[in-house]
Amino acid sequence: MRPATDLGSVFDAHVKHEFVDHDVDATMRTMVGEPYLLHLPTLTGGAGGTEVRRFYERYFVGRWPADTTVSRISRTVGTD
Repeated sequence: MRPATDLGSVFDAHVKHEFVDHDVDATMRTMVGEPYLLHLPTLTGGAGGTEVRRFYERYFVGRWPADTTVSRISRTVGTD
């Protein structure tokens, strides 16, 4: 059996690395080895670590306006 993961903390770290630190390497470390990303507003992203990294480096991490903020509206995390 795998040890439990605090998904809320993992997601908080992920968002911090994206929008505060602008650190692609740290962002990628919060994901599974072969992630899949679909950025719904633009229907872009990637399948697999190489494509997701490329998307983050070229189009997403550090590419938002300087005054961008992220606010949690709601969070539901189950035990599974």
